[in-house]
Amino acid sequence: LASHPMMVQALSRLILLMFNLHALYRLAGAADRNFGDKRRQQHPIVGGYLLLVTAVQFHLPFYGSRMLPNVFALVLVVHGYAEWIG
Repeated sequence: LASHPMMVQALSRLILLMFNLHALYRLAGAADRNFGDKRRQQHPIVGGYLLLVTAVQFHLPFYGSRMLPNVFALVLVVHGYAEWIG
């Protein structure tokens, strides 16, 4: 890996993106449990809309794998919000 720095960068960005996606999915699940309709457990609406709005906006999908300090903090903040909501 030391001889392939672009591979190391791509792998580390992929790992950071996976952490961000996991945090957002966890936040969507917490929103479903707390704000969703209790009768519609098969088809969660609130979390699905949260993920849809997050996916179609520009900022989070673009910066989700960038090696910036605020992206690292975003993972912790979204996990904290998921814990707080759920």
